[in-house]
Amino acid sequence: LDVGYGVATDLQGNVAAIGYYSGSGILYNNSGTVLGVLQGGTEYAIYVIKLSTSGTLQWYASMDGASYDYGYGVATDPQGNVYATGIYYPSGFRIYNSSSAIVGQLPNPVSASAALFIVKFDVSGVLQWARSVDSTAQEESWSIAADTSGNVYATVNSHNITSIRYNNSGTEIGRLRAVAGYGGHIISFDPSGNYQWSMTIDGSNVDSAMGI
Repeated sequence: LDVGYGVATDLQGNVAAIGYYSGSGILYNNSGTVLGVLQGGTEYAIYVIKLSTSGTLQWYASMDGASYDYGYGVATDPQGNVYATGIYYPSGFRIYNSSSAIVGQLPNPVSASAALFIVKFDVSGVLQWARSVDSTAQEESWSIAADTSGNVYATVNSHNITSIRYNNSGTEIGRLRAVAGYGGHIISFDPSGNYQWSMTIDGSNVDSAMGI
């Protein structure tokens, strides 16, 4: 199973894409030539790729944990940085570059449910920072955007009180408002990955934030 889920362009016309795959993902051009091989997924793993205006592969990255991981949203900024979001289960979530070297990781979710990730790559595909959002229940993120200054905005759907964490240190940097069952949020990080603010959408039943 291989799924393409999100696509975005930058001001230069380059293309960034995100999705997920099972097994070893192989990148081909139109002629069937192999351009790269993604890190093999335990169940489902996530890919992020960047192509030039002519479709030439510039770089790729993969993300994989001990179970099912899904890449949903991708965005760019005017500087050519690439941002990605999605969810991961339940442990050992690592970020790999094009050489299959581990360049980052995120803390294990508090519960057996999913946590969400937000990552930033520079114009050359070098990981800049990674963040996770997690609680005692399941979190999801479907959409991400960046403004002209490089501030990042993402949707979050969560149960209960949600912690916002740094990368593998697991240090908490903020909490989203508790919701009545299942609620939607918008969160913002600055260009360096520092948490800035959040807003909550919550009613008496199920409320979701899907696009931004």
